Amino acid sequence: MTPPVELPRRELALPVRRSMPLWLPVILAGAIGVGFGIGGGLHGARILLCVVGLAGLVLAAVAMLRPPTLVLDADGLALRTPLGERWRTAWTDCEEFRVWQRDTVVWDSPAEVARRPRSAMGWRKRTGADAGLPAQFGGLTAVDLAALLNRYRTLTPR
Repeated sequence: MTPPVELPRRELALPVRRSMPLWLPVILAGAIGVGFGIGGGLHGARILLCVVGLAGLVLAAVAMLRPPTLVLDADGLALRTPLGERWRTAWTDCEEFRVWQRDTVVWDSPAEVARRPRSAMGWRKRTGADAGLPAQFGGLTAVDLAALLNRYRTLTPR
């Protein structure tokens, strides 16, 4: 039997591995909006088209330069975006992580059901688990990400 591996002393950040396909429609719509706004394709809404198109391009640029990051630390896992932390779950609130349909990591969590009952009900209906996330962080497959999350969960003192 191999000895247990220690967890990193600092947090482990796993950025989204591919954000271009996600933001490509926003980039195209923003560029078309700016093009029509500058070219005068729609006379009454030129300024509005330019503003909305530029806002879409800026949003896509920020999201691609600073993609969402899954952060693992001694306390739990969290999803951080350029706008701040979206959610955090303590390791003690998570049961075993498992793979659903080859590309999603799911887990049961009574605390998640209490915090977000509608979201948990949707996850339960689709996947049979209370919470989940797409496995698109750090270039890891869903199996590897589930194994990493389980390792953190089991090595964290309860």
